[in-house]
Amino acid sequence: MANFKFAKIVIIESIPDGQFHSGAALYGQIEAQLRHYERPVTCQYIAVKSRKEFRKEIEKVGKAATEEGRIPLLQVECHGNDDGLELLNGDRIPWPLLCAILFPLNQMTGLNLFVCISACFGAFLLKEYMVFNPAPFFGLLSATEEQGPDELFRGFSAFYRVLIETLDGDKATAAVRENAPKFYLTDVLGHFVRSYRAYLANYCTDEMYWERAEKVRQIDLRKAGTAGTIYFYYERLKAQEMDKIKNAMEIFFMLKQFPENVDRFPVTLADLGR
Repeated sequence: MANFKFAKIVIIESIPDGQFHSGAALYGQIEAQLRHYERPVTCQYIAVKSRKEFRKEIEKVGKAATEEGRIPLLQVECHGNDDGLELLNGDRIPWPLLCAILFPLNQMTGLNLFVCISACFGAFLLKEYMVFNPAPFFGLLSATEEQGPDELFRGFSAFYRVLIETLDGDKATAAVRENAPKFYLTDVLGHFVRSYRAYLANYCTDEMYWERAEKVRQIDLRKAGTAGTIYFYYERLKAQEMDKIKNAMEIFFMLKQFPENVDRFPVTLADLGR
């Protein structure tokens, strides 16, 4: 949590009339705290009805961030299920589409976009958070299962109360765990390491490399009538694996666009179980 920056809290809400408007309530709480502690942080509340409006407002947030130089922390308030978000008018935003909508904003912030999703199953967004594509956000805080609006509000209320009071992300997330234990927190570094370790463990074992090496060797024998030793092909596959890891890191952490991210997100082969 300590490895990102923000100067503005943006709350986007899409909840039907007659239901608890937790985003508006959270906005009131945050505004009062910002005034009390005299923090150099602003807060913005946005109500949307449709997917089109949601996308448009995210684009406007990105434009404002670029013009003002103020990195946003995004709070999304709506209904959700394991497939994605549901907005006021019934429009849905599947998790893959949400990743696509958030990515440009994250890119504008230099991979500093922290996203809080106050919706049931919001943490399921991680299913589409692939490490072979650029990261759609720096970090995610949301619920792992179905929760009532009061439970969601209690968790995020505690998060912002402590975050604004202490300006300490670690203390703020600790407060979430105390008040809402069904919340899940992750950042890009932890997610990359866990996901890539799982990928290597499932698809890149030594046994699999020997099998692939023999298959490639047999293909060369059929095509050229000659081939190197199986050890030669094994070593070549291992070297290619290292290149793939470096390429995945470069893409996911946007290292070419933001060279400073090399130091922000250090990953070693030991971290990946290699």
